[in-house]
Amino acid sequence: MYGNYKEGYDTKDPVIIADQTSSNIIESEDFTYVTGTRKLVLSPDKFSEFPIQGQDVTVLDVNNNELPFDQYPRLINKQANETSLFFTDTQPAAGTITIQYDRKNRGIPSVKSQRNYQLGLVYQDKYGRQSPVFTDKDASTFIEKKNSALKNKLIGSVESDAPDWATHYKWFLKEGASEYYNLVLSNFYTAEDGNIWLSFPSAEVNKIKTGDFIELKKKHDIEEVVEDIVKLKVLDIALEPPKFVEFERVQIHSEDVDTSGPCTVGLSTFEFSGGSKDFTTLNDRLNVSTRRVVRFTDGTGSDKKVSKFYTVVGYKMLTGNRYILTLDTAIVEADNFLVTATTPTLELFELQNRRGAELSGKFFAKVEDSKEIVENIKIPLAVEEDRLVIQTLPETESVGIVENQTAYKGGSTLTPTITWQLSRNNDRETFTSNKPYDITTHPINLSSSKKAYTPYN
Repeated sequence: MYGNYKEGYDTKDPVIIADQTSSNIIESEDFTYVTGTRKLVLSPDKFSEFPIQGQDVTVLDVNNNELPFDQYPRLINKQANETSLFFTDTQPAAGTITIQYDRKNRGIPSVKSQRNYQLGLVYQDKYGRQSPVFTDKDASTFIEKKNSALKNKLIGSVESDAPDWATHYKWFLKEGASEYYNLVLSNFYTAEDGNIWLSFPSAEVNKIKTGDFIELKKKHDIEEVVEDIVKLKVLDIALEPPKFVEFERVQIHSEDVDTSGPCTVGLSTFEFSGGSKDFTTLNDRLNVSTRRVVRFTDGTGSDKKVSKFYTVVGYKMLTGNRYILTLDTAIVEADNFLVTATTPTLELFELQNRRGAELSGKFFAKVEDSKEIVENIKIPLAVEEDRLVIQTLPETESVGIVENQTAYKGGSTLTPTITWQLSRNNDRETFTSNKPYDITTHPINLSSSKKAYTPYN
């Protein structure tokens, strides 16, 4: 930027400061509305930036009530000399109406946060010859991460006398951050090993690689800044949807079984017999070409143990109503509770392909699951004062949900506990969980007031 030195200041050296204002900028204009008027010309003195579409503006009637767009459709007409709002159908009542435009998230110019800026000044004579860059320790400032929710601008001033030979000056602004890229998170999925797959648009695949770190700047699906430093290491990159993500597990059977012949960690077979249900049903659901996935649980409440998911690659029915399942991998050490379990619960799942618009055009980055993932990606919740609101179960037509929710104060070391009552056909069942973020994604972590429990989906 060039300028004449006589327009500058006359004291010391270059100085720079950061100025932050709210990015929630609502501009408005009042009109005395006459019945029959369809066109309202918006004043540039009231709107520093005009809206693009009619639904971008809020219209308030004489009683300060909002006029819904579907009932009062309108257009924004932009011409060379004016911008106007035009009511295409129903018109407001006569009186004073207000047109409001919220510029939040509409490309407001702002200096990037988490950057250090250094201001410098160069003088120039009438022949175009320039001085070295002059700067000062006070000509540097850092924009903190928390200010990313604000509109940031830099204000520079020259507080020294210009040389007598100078006719012009020019600002130089140095931003010394290392190379960085912005990524927009599309969705997240649980990985087979318990970690998390993050999906991003495929066009951004060259921005990160395995071993890089992703720093969270805002919470997923909510306009709230992540003020803490939260860095996620990329463990793996997948250009196609991982099989564990591409196929959704839908539970089709649950059976309490007898494992009098205990399994062995390190082997890929699981033998069982008995059960409380008709094993013909289990046989029918195994004897299909569709891939099946199985997992095992044992115990109840906080003592319940849950195995990883294993893909069933084969099965054999023996005499005496006994089965041997052949699994795709050996039983892992973490599931050693199956060695001593005598009546575990076998849960059978069907893999349903869910690839579509949700997964197409995406690449996937695996990161380690953590408390930070839960708070900022899985269930990003706005903080109201010092309390967190816990996510609720989805309500279905067949299951009525009565919620009895216990909130907990942010920062508390106490484990929150939530109690749910599900009512179906006047048969009420109570569930509790000390992992509120797992209620919808891992309902097996719920403990029931009844012995048998099949999660409602």
